[in-house]
Amino acid sequence: CEEKLLVYDAFTRSCDIIKQWVDKFSLFYSIQNSERDRLYSNCLLEQIVLRTASRLDGDRVILCSGVVVHKVQMNYLLGD
Repeated sequence: CEEKLLVYDAFTRSCDIIKQWVDKFSLFYSIQNSERDRLYSNCLLEQIVLRTASRLDGDRVILCSGVVVHKVQMNYLLGD
């Protein structure tokens, strides 16, 4: 269970990094809150998938935060 929490924490830190990047765009805040949340969620998912897909190293995955986890750990947390 501790391993699962470590991977989840690394994954959450990657989400925070993406959120900080999105926050730099001032036009993002001119959108209604509900649309902004939906757009952010979709963007977050796409960014994580794209960044992770481009940062595969054998059996390891390099997250946006720079943390390296094994593919088995990611499967355990996220499922197949």
